[in-house]
Amino acid sequence: MQYLRHFGPRVFAAHVGERLAGSRVSYNGWYERNRPDEAYLAALTEKNSERDPLISVLVPAYETNAQQLREMIASVTEQTYAHWELCLADASDRTETVRDIALPLALNDHRILYKRLPRNKGIAENTNEALAMARGKYITLLDHDDLLAPHALRCMADALMEADADMAYSDEDKVEQRDGPHFQPHFKPDYNPDLLRSNNYITHLLMVERQLAEEAGGLDGAYDGAQDYDFILRCAEKARGIVHVPGILYHWRTHLSSTADNPNSKPYAYEAGRRAVEAHLQRSGISAEVSQLPEYGFYRVTCKPEEELSVSVIITGSGTLEDKLRCAGMVREYGGEKAQILVPMTPVMREEAERKDQTDRGFTILCCADEDPAGRIRNEAVRQAEGRLLLFLSDEIRGTKTPGFIRELAGIAQRPDVGAAGARHLIRGKVDNCGYVLGAGGFAGKAFEGQPAAFRGYRNKTAVIQDISAV
Repeated sequence: MQYLRHFGPRVFAAHVGERLAGSRVSYNGWYERNRPDEAYLAALTEKNSERDPLISVLVPAYETNAQQLREMIASVTEQTYAHWELCLADASDRTETVRDIALPLALNDHRILYKRLPRNKGIAENTNEALAMARGKYITLLDHDDLLAPHALRCMADALMEADADMAYSDEDKVEQRDGPHFQPHFKPDYNPDLLRSNNYITHLLMVERQLAEEAGGLDGAYDGAQDYDFILRCAEKARGIVHVPGILYHWRTHLSSTADNPNSKPYAYEAGRRAVEAHLQRSGISAEVSQLPEYGFYRVTCKPEEELSVSVIITGSGTLEDKLRCAGMVREYGGEKAQILVPMTPVMREEAERKDQTDRGFTILCCADEDPAGRIRNEAVRQAEGRLLLFLSDEIRGTKTPGFIRELAGIAQRPDVGAAGARHLIRGKVDNCGYVLGAGGFAGKAFEGQPAAFRGYRNKTAVIQDISAV
């Protein structure tokens, strides 16, 4: 009922259909077939060397369930990587459960460091207390009830050293019980800054050099609920290299009060996430507005274009004169009132435009021959374009769901780190294009082609701004 009220009937129905469609592959079955076997883990254990850097695992604990605490600690002590330390900061103020379990373990294993905090300062400051205990070259964050895969630290450390990077993250999934089924995997792309500004896709497992974590300022209590998101953004701004480790190395435990399973449990976290992105953009010198999308934890960054927007719009395609006129009118209506509009036309179409007195409608006609290839026509239009930015618009476009699309695309395209910006195309209520992905369907393929307009896609990929192979 909450979902229905939040999204409305049409989107709700589309999302239900998306869920009911299910998957052609059982993830838990896939996971069991691909999880590391004993021989592989033994081989990783043999790699241990005195030269391996120390890894500090930071855990802020607060009134942790006894069984889950034991399982979390065991997932660290059972690592194939030997050179680690577990820095456990206990902020519990009602029970002694964490102390009674962790303190005896710390007395028997010098790698387990336990500190009882005088008071609960919130998850960010509690984590900073664990960071202050750390002596390792690398630090990694582990929630007090989550689990590491047995080869997690080895894979992360090797990836950082091989790439000479100072920040790495892995894929993850979810579990309810340590020995229960695995579900909802999150297979992540390589570092994707615009996707990170749209959603904290990195989350777990994160490992960074301790020096980088300290230079970033640790975690900030002003963003409690999204403290990891803010920390990741600040580390990414200063990192010399960011590595994605493609493997399920972290198991996020779900329960009713966890945002992993119940997004309504911490509504304040999503506003904190929005503020974290906003602060990151300010530090990065990007003028933009950040708004929350209907999907919890996802944001839309609207970059502000320069005041004197210099855009040349090139309208091409095999449509009729009416199609081209409608397209030019849409440009004028939706933010392109000062744009230069170039419309290639054949001699016959130009004569028709002159006969209908349509040559003074605020656009420039470029002559082209019927047999000219589309690429040649566009190139000739570019040579005559005066704008700093070029907008290629098909005369098949019938309208837009985003009236400010010209200014929004321009705001992104004018960034020095961006070569081209594209939009999601819909045809008759279905997705035609969300960009191209290399390797899909052979050389490259359209993302989510043919899906309903309300279709969210994997991790809401149809609804967010992201970096992609081609537009």
